Amino acid sequence: MKKIDLMIVGAQKAGRTSLKNYLGEHPNISTHDQKEIGYFVVDEEYRERIEKADEKYFHDYCKGSTLIAKNAMLYAHTEELKSLSKCNPQCKIVIMLRNPIDRMYRAFWMEQFYGSVKTDCTAMQEVIACGVRDTRDRRYEIFVGMSLYINHLRYIYANFPKEQVKIFSFKGFKKDLLSYCKEVYEWLRVSFDFQPATHVVNNETKKTQSLTYSRLTNRIVNNNYPIKKPIKKVVAASANHKLGQALRGINKTEKRPDPVPADMRTYLKTFFEPYNKYVQQLTGFDTELWNQ
Repeated sequence: MKKIDLMIVGAQKAGRTSLKNYLGEHPNISTHDQKEIGYFVVDEEYRERIEKADEKYFHDYCKGSTLIAKNAMLYAHTEELKSLSKCNPQCKIVIMLRNPIDRMYRAFWMEQFYGSVKTDCTAMQEVIACGVRDTRDRRYEIFVGMSLYINHLRYIYANFPKEQVKIFSFKGFKKDLLSYCKEVYEWLRVSFDFQPATHVVNNETKKTQSLTYSRLTNRIVNNNYPIKKPIKKVVAASANHKLGQALRGINKTEKRPDPVPADMRTYLKTFFEPYNKYVQQLTGFDTELWNQ
C-alpha cells in the first residue's frame, strides 16, 4: 500500500470526518473519497491484494503529495493498529478525544439513526452494569468501550512512539478549526498558510423522522441483504455508500438530539471519572473539564 503519512484513528463521533475533509483540501495532500478506509479493519479487504485497496482508496493519489487516511474505529482495534504500524512504521497518528459521555450519547443517536438500536439511552445504565460479561450485547463495545480511551491509548503508544502521536480536543477543535488544521499542516511539513473551507459542516448528527424507516434502510444497505447481492456485482463500493447516505438523508430532520438526561449524566460522570484520570496521567491531556 502507498505510504500513509498520517492516520486519523478516532475517536468515533469526535470530529474526525471534518478534520480529514479539511486537511484533504490542501493542494499538497491526498486522501480517500470514502468516509473511512476499511483496509486495516475489514478482514475481507486485508486478505486481498494491497494493490486492490490502493485502487479503491487512493486512485486519485497525486505523486509526491502527503497521504492521509481515516478510520473511526481503528483506535479500538488492537491487532489492526499493529498491522498499521507494520505497514507504516513512520505514520503519524491523530486521535481526537471528546467528553466520553457526549461521545457515547452521540454514538447512540447515530446507531439509532442507522436503525441498529431499539432501546432508549437510559438502557446504557443496564449495559454498564452487565459490562463485558455479556458478549452477546454489542452495545457495551460500541457505546461504553469506545469511550474508555485509556485502554486504546495504551495500545497506540505500544505501537507508535509518543512523538508520532497527537491528541486533539474535540471541544478545542470546534472552537478553532483553522488553528488545528494549521498545526497538522506544519507537522506534516506542508505549507500551513493554506485555509480550508472550515465553514462547511460535516457529518452532523440529527434526529430521525422514523425509526421504522431507519431499520428498513439499514437492511437495504447491509451487504447481506438478499437484494444487494446482484447489485454489488455492478455497483462500485463508493456508489453504494452514496446510495446509503442518500436513503438515510431522507429520514433526517433539522432537530438536534436531546441533551443527556441530568440523572444519566451524573451516573456516567461517576463511571468514567477514574478512566479519565488515567488518560490525564498517561498523556497529560486535560480531562478535568469532563468531570464538571
